[in-house]
Amino acid sequence: MRFTRIIDIDELKNNWAAILSQLASRNEVVIVESEGRKFRLEPINQTEQQATDQATGPQLTDAEVTAALKVLESAHQLTQKMSQRRGGKPLADSWPDIRKDREERSNKWL
Repeated sequence: MRFTRIIDIDELKNNWAAILSQLASRNEVVIVESEGRKFRLEPINQTEQQATDQATGPQLTDAEVTAALKVLESAHQLTQKMSQRRGGKPLADSWPDIRKDREERSNKWL
């Protein structure tokens, strides 16, 4: 039976090295919660690992993971700033504009 632990994104960002080390050494699943979404982190067996490596390429280095987490944090801060500037009001859906533009282009070719 696997032990499951639930953490938030801030704990993952602050303790990612330790969390990944624990995943590698234990039979554990970690659920990361962020903004109402959940992500599952768990170790995979050797056969699955080889298939994954072939499909996705080599694993990221610690420096690459650190850089990616910094970018993630920057994106999160930008989202918060945009939300504050708009007084917490979300951006309008873009799909109606995209659909309208596509229809206009399609009609142009008919």
